[in-house]
Amino acid sequence: MATTPKAVALKYDQDNDRVPTVIAKGKGLIAERIMQKAGDFGIPLFKNELLADSLL
Repeated sequence: MATTPKAVALKYDQDNDRVPTVIAKGKGLIAERIMQKAGDFGIPLFKNELLADSLL
C-alpha cells in the first residue's frame, strides 16, 4: 500500500533568522505541489519522514 506524500517547506536565512520558519506544509496533492515547485526553483529536497510528521 502506498503512503500519502507529505511535505514541509522551510525558510532560513542565517544572517536574519534564528531558527527556520515553516512557510508551507501539506499532504497528498498539496505535498506533491510543494515538492514540484521546489524542484522548479532548484530548491533541494531532504527526505526525513519523522521530521515531516513532527512539523505537520
